[in-house]
Parts: sequence; C-alpha cells; structure tokens
Amino acid sequence: MPKKDKSSGSEAKEKGKGSGDKKASASATPVTAYQYGTVRERAAMKNQDHRGWNYLVLAISAIVFFAPFFHPESRERVVNMMTTLESHKFCYGWFSTLDFCGSCIVCFAYRTATEKAIAAGDETTCRHHSSPLGHYAFGIFTCLFSQFGGTCCTAILLGQHASWTAGNHVTNAFLLAWWLTFCCPGDVWFMAMGYRALRLSLQSLACISAAHAVSSWGVEKALVADHVKMRNSAWGALAAGYLSGCFGWPLVAYFETGGDRLGKMGPSWAMQRTFYAVLFYYVCTNPHGTLTPYKSALGLGEPDKALVQSILAASFLTLQVGVDIVGVNLLQTANSVTSVLASVIVPVNMKLAHPKQD
Repeated sequence: MPKKDKSSGSEAKEKGKGSGDKKASASATPVTAYQYGTVRERAAMKNQDHRGWNYLVLAISAIVFFAPFFHPESRERVVNMMTTLESHKFCYGWFSTLDFCGSCIVCFAYRTATEKAIAAGDETTCRHHSSPLGHYAFGIFTCLFSQFGGTCCTAILLGQHASWTAGNHVTNAFLLAWWLTFCCPGDVWFMAMGYRALRLSLQSLACISAAHAVSSWGVEKALVADHVKMRNSAWGALAAGYLSGCFGWPLVAYFETGGDRLGKMGPSWAMQRTFYAVLFYYVCTNPHGTLTPYKSALGLGEPDKALVQSILAASFLTLQVGVDIVGVNLLQTANSVTSVLASVIVPVNMKLAHPKQD
C-alpha cells in the first residue's frame, strides 16, 4: 500500500482550519445592507492609472452643475425647479417624486447587499430571511427607516409627528419603490437598476431630495415647530437639519447591532456630508438673525432659501459623481481642512484623541 503523505495531510488540515476561521469571523461580523455603497467599497472603483483624467471628469461635472448659478435666467430656472420638485407628485398625486427616487436607491442597495451576504453564508442575514414573512417584514421595515429614519428622529426632537406620516403620497412612493425592487414581475426593475444610467438618474434626484431633507424637512421644520420655544433655538434647528439629512442609517444600524456597527465604522459618508451641509445652509440663510452683525460687516446679504437649496443639491451631485463615478472622495479634503481649523480654534489634547495602545 502506498504511504500517506503526512505533509499534504497537515497542509490540508491547516487549510481547512484557516477557512473555518475565516467563516467564523465572517459570521461574527454581520454583513448587512449598510456596508453597500460606503466609501470603503467605492474606493475599489478608483482608477489609479488615470487619476488625472478622473479629476478632469470631476471638474467638468462641477462646472456643469454650478454654471447655471452664474447666469441670472438659468439660476432662476434652477431655483424654480428646486421649489417645484419639493412637492412634485406623479400618477394623479399618488406618489412623491423625490421620495420615490430616494426609496429606489435605498431598496436597491439593501437588496444588493443582502444577496451578497446570503451568498457569503452570513448567519445573521440568513436568519433574518429564513422565511417569507421574515424576509418581507424585516426588509420592508429596514428600508423604510433607512429612508425616513432621519425625519423620525427630527420628529422626536421637536415633539411632533413625522412629516412623512402626514400624507399618503410619501408612503405610497416608498411602497412602490419597494414593490418594484422585490416583487416586480420578471425582476425587470432590479435588472434595469443594474445599469448605471438609470441608477445615476435616480441618484441625481435623490441628491435633490437629500438637499431638501437638510433644509426644508430639517432646519425649516424646526423653525415652524409645533412647540413655540423650539422655533427660537439655533441649536435645535441645526440638530433637526442634521438628523433629517443623515440619521436613517445610524438609527437602523443601532437597532440591528446595538451600536456595534456604528462604533466600528464611525461616521458614514452621508453623516460627514450632512455636517457641512447643515452648517452651510444655516450660515447662508441665517434664520434667527444670529449672524446678522457679522454678515453686515462683511457686506453679505441674505440669499433666497431656494437658491441655497439649489447650491446644496449641486454640491451633493458633485460629491456623488466624485464617489460613485470618478472614485475621488472630496470629503477627505474637507475633513483635513476642518481638522486643521479645529486644532487652531479648539486645541484637542492629543493624548485623549489618540491614546497609546499596548
């Protein structure tokens, strides 16, 4: 009888052990929909060999998005479009246009990540989708609060009902997007969303929706809050704008993992984007008149709110092109500048910020 090769047997054993360790580690850290579309995944799209070309594409996109603001007639059209889209509905007023586009992006991202997690054998995801009822119930509530969780947090802050619950057209838009993503006959919609042309078109309108989330459904919501005392709070307005603009993902991630995922991943790309957006909107519109002496000294007036919303939307579109198409994260530059300013204005004890670890 031929002798068994002990070395090959030990190698196979070590290989099996290694694969088992990888599987165990994968199951220990749930792979959920919220990893899809993060900057870490998008960074893989960067083309290091054509970095100059990427920046050129980003510059051209920024010029296209911001050019209308330098022409009075074009600027007026853009502002009117922003105002119209805020409350635009289709199909006899049954569905909100902006909420439909945002919901399509959320549902597509959730399904894509869920399929990846199930294919990888993630135990948590497989358990959530072990039955048809669990699949639909878990999926629909996850997508719902990913889309509208921010305005829910704003409603809790202001002590009033969430704005999306006041009418049928917003919820109808979400349900339509969810049905198309998960239940469309022949899975036609999901396959069509796989094409970047359709997905980026919806993402463009979703960026406009995000701009309104920070402003109209965030800061402005605090200025007309049901509780009169909240209307005079600058910090309340800033908090409302920030929560409405980005807090859907943190809300769902917290209830899913008990805050573990938030601690590991840190602020998401949307959270960083909203931080700058809400400060920009408040400084430009100056709703409480807090900054009036400083703006008057600099000769700055009070621009139209719809114009500021349009600038926010153009900025969001530029950032989205940078991350999704070009592979350049402009927020990294903004974060670097902010950290330098913060170190001068508010010096931080670096021993506390970066403690040594054994």
